[in-house]
Amino acid sequence: MLQAPTQDVRSPVRWNDDGKFRHTMYDTPVSMSSLTLFIDLCSHRKIIACVDQGKTLALAEISDHTDEADLMPAIERLLSSIPVHNRSGRSISSAIDRIAAISGPGGFMSQRVEMSLGNALSWGLRIPIAGIHLSDVWAARVSKSLTPIPTPESFLWLHSTQKTSLFIRGFGTCKTEWPEPTLISLDDARKRIPPDTIMIGELIPEHCLHFTLLPADKMKPIEDVLQELCERATYGNPPMLPWYGRGI
Repeated sequence: MLQAPTQDVRSPVRWNDDGKFRHTMYDTPVSMSSLTLFIDLCSHRKIIACVDQGKTLALAEISDHTDEADLMPAIERLLSSIPVHNRSGRSISSAIDRIAAISGPGGFMSQRVEMSLGNALSWGLRIPIAGIHLSDVWAARVSKSLTPIPTPESFLWLHSTQKTSLFIRGFGTCKTEWPEPTLISLDDARKRIPPDTIMIGELIPEHCLHFTLLPADKMKPIEDVLQELCERATYGNPPMLPWYGRGI
């Protein structure tokens, strides 16, 4: 069970002694009105974050080499870093109203660890949990793109799963062909995707030879879209199931 925080951490960036945990804190007091714990262990950039009804309050990056046993301490450090006003004897953990976690796609073990962590917290704290598909996270970042060109309304989300295959989903006019996340072969993707298509997502180096993704610095930062994503998500009782996209 999460423990009550013992201190306020106001340094914008902190590292553990092992150098595996990076923490970013947005110096905004919490009124204890509503808190969502966001977990993403599926992306290349793994993060945990605390979000209220207005913005992302704190965010921490999790190293690929972080042991499963170190995840709960990382969450406790994240929660204890948030300045709290009007605590009234309540701990941050008791103020968490819900959990939002990436349901997939991602590495098989990463998804299992994330689902186990999210469901255990949801059950232990007796709060609802929601799954958010990774393609929706990327789409939210594109819809508020910082590119100098007009905001792209039609684009493809790509996610490498193997050297010979990847997931694809279309938005805008691209939605006609791929309305839902779909697993396709690399050869099929090369034949069917027009070269001038705007593409987003995460690819392995071998796939980057064939597709050019919109640079991350041309998109809205993840912390700027978490509040919207968490508000749109559908919450319920655990267990939340992972999305593998392969009929598993």
